Amino acid sequence: QVAFAYLAKAILATAAAASLASYAGLHHSKPRWSDLTGVLRRGLPLALTALAILGYAYAGVIVLSLMQPLEVVGYFQGAYRLVGALGTIGGMFGIGVFPLFVRMNAGIGRGPDEAFYRTAKYLFALAFGIAIGTTLLAGKLIHFFYGARFAASVPLLQMLIWSQVFIYENCLCGQFLLAKDHRWVLFQQAGWAVLLNLVMNFFAIRAGGAMGAAISTIVTEAFAMAYLAWHLRTLEF
Repeated sequence: QVAFAYLAKAILATAAAASLASYAGLHHSKPRWSDLTGVLRRGLPLALTALAILGYAYAGVIVLSLMQPLEVVGYFQGAYRLVGALGTIGGMFGIGVFPLFVRMNAGIGRGPDEAFYRTAKYLFALAFGIAIGTTLLAGKLIHFFYGARFAASVPLLQMLIWSQVFIYENCLCGQFLLAKDHRWVLFQQAGWAVLLNLVMNFFAIRAGGAMGAAISTIVTEAFAMAYLAWHLRTLEF
């Protein structure tokens, strides 16, 4: 969604600027085709990344629906949606806090690396606390949102919530790489994650049903975070 929003915003901004320039008679600022292609070239990796992320985010549900009864798929989706809602907390925290820490460090002569590690620590503490709380309160959460008939979603929620520990850090790593203009790294990561998730789900669901899909989700998110972290180590802050 963020990638598509970026692409759409860039295209609209280019079109609006071109229209205003033409209306104001700024002939020397007429839009060039190279400007539009430049926008598309910068936005394309993000759009492809968004598609790949959707692919590995829903690979478990798709494979599960092909191999298990719809009732089992419903239990998994119920837990997965709650986890997804909680995942937005980490994204908003990272987007808001990391730039703030960067500006604070710049004011005292420190680089963005310290802001990155500081944000990562806060995100880990936040994710770990949410995971512990959700694990303990999973039964009450499922009963509150879905009712007693979704009791089978409780262990799935208790397992899936731990994927947030990796997702929160993944969001921060992705944000930093995007700031460094490493868009294609994000696409590569998402593409490998799609492949890994599909393969793991095929075997894990056969062995463990919906719980196998939950475990595959955690392993995929751990891989996605490790992939970005490895690339970050090659960068100079």
